[in-house]
Amino acid sequence: LLNLDGAFNPGPFVVEWVGSYDQGRDRPWHRGDISAVFDEPSNAWRTRLGDLSYPTTGFQSFVAAGGLTFAKNFDLQPYRVTQPTVRGSFFLVQESKVEVLVNNVVVRTFRLQPGPYDIRDFPLSSGINDAKLRITDPTGQVQVLDYPSVVDSSMLAQGEHEFSYSLGLPSTTVNGWRRYDGATAALSVFHRFGFTDQLTLGANFQGNRLQQMAGVEGVWATALGVFDMDLAWSRVDSHGNAMAARVGFRREDRTMSRDWQRVWGLSAEFKGRDFAPLGTLSPDNGTSLDLSARVSQQFPYNVSVGLGTSYQIGRHGQRNADSQNVFVSKAWTTGITANLNLDRRRMTTGEVDLTMFLSLDVPLYDGGQKLTTTHDTNSRSTRAQWERRAPTAVGGLDAEVVLERDSDSREVSGELDYRGTRGRATLSHDIARPRNSGDIGIHDRRTTLRLESALVFAKGRFAIGRTVTDSFALLAPHPTLEGQTIGVNPIEDTDYLARIDTLGNAALPELGSYRVSNVSIDAPD
Repeated sequence: LLNLDGAFNPGPFVVEWVGSYDQGRDRPWHRGDISAVFDEPSNAWRTRLGDLSYPTTGFQSFVAAGGLTFAKNFDLQPYRVTQPTVRGSFFLVQESKVEVLVNNVVVRTFRLQPGPYDIRDFPLSSGINDAKLRITDPTGQVQVLDYPSVVDSSMLAQGEHEFSYSLGLPSTTVNGWRRYDGATAALSVFHRFGFTDQLTLGANFQGNRLQQMAGVEGVWATALGVFDMDLAWSRVDSHGNAMAARVGFRREDRTMSRDWQRVWGLSAEFKGRDFAPLGTLSPDNGTSLDLSARVSQQFPYNVSVGLGTSYQIGRHGQRNADSQNVFVSKAWTTGITANLNLDRRRMTTGEVDLTMFLSLDVPLYDGGQKLTTTHDTNSRSTRAQWERRAPTAVGGLDAEVVLERDSDSREVSGELDYRGTRGRATLSHDIARPRNSGDIGIHDRRTTLRLESALVFAKGRFAIGRTVTDSFALLAPHPTLEGQTIGVNPIEDTDYLARIDTLGNAALPELGSYRVSNVSIDAPD
């Protein structure tokens, strides 16, 4: 099996493609997604032509398609704050030390000169926040300014837009070939706008000639917490019109002591029997109303507890269903963590199901190794896993051994994983035996060797390195250093993330697009 993943930049756009070769298939070559991407970082706009991967919101659904997408992508401006921030200003009469505290934690410290200042550039964590400025003048006098606020990760800052407009032909993969349905071209769009730092509203639409769905949404931050709402209408040929609605409330009390922080939420969702998102042509929603509530509480001594419940109201004779959940977690200063999850579910058949999931993580030898054990009554499985992680990201060997037993089989597996400057090699071996097999000799054994590497090209130069996750940097030696070994970005005192040596130029393959990255060179004298 050969997996291929590549990209090249012939001009102002990038062509991305994925494919594979499997000699065991009738048609060994398998084509994945192929698309051309054009970015405008100054506006955070991304245009994609080809096989699409478009975002959705509200009750929208994703349907694989080939076509065109134009969207706002905040990853193109990674240092820009697009969520609400603390708003306010202050004036310093003399040079002072200014500490910015968010939820009683110092996040920034400055030595500022006299003059006016604004704190809008300090982002908040999600939840109810207590932002403060602690100003200490040269005489030691302290002044504290309070800026309480509420923010949620789904909100947009005032005046900020988020949108996606996609038009394409639904696609399926048959025997390695990508096929497009030209008879049901579909449109998928949404647009959200931050009217204020406390209110974000949006609208969306999806549809083709067979079905359509339109909706509106809103997120409103108040002193009590964050309210969100989704309303939608759909129409499907031969099923008619239907409605859906979802409302929710979230409150994160982060102004409390860290040992007593609490998060809780409520939600209610209604769906008409014939309501259908894009891609569902025969809707039959058996649940008319889904109610849920959850609260999690942090306690001293690294103990956290969560409680949850839900209730589903059926329609047309279907029984109601409900569930309850209890979660308890405890962490010790030694690094040991224990988790207990208890579930009770009453199905629409009237059957009651009680399950328990228990896990224990124990670090070994200064954290370089870990032992994890789990037991799940739902799948009737018990699992023990030992793992060793190398102290450095490159040049080390990771190892893993897993023992697992469930109601059907017993399995033993092991894996060795090596990451070098030029690639990665993973060797795994698995043994499985049916638990109730009368013949002890029946085993399923499988050994797999996986090799990964990348060939990168830029400015007429090549380099071999690890697989590229997002962006890369190619480093070539100055002519006066030809034949020398040069380390790039040292790790610990013995190795480097990349190296220029007899195998050629170096590649740093784990860089982030549109982000500033520091490169350190260790060259001979």
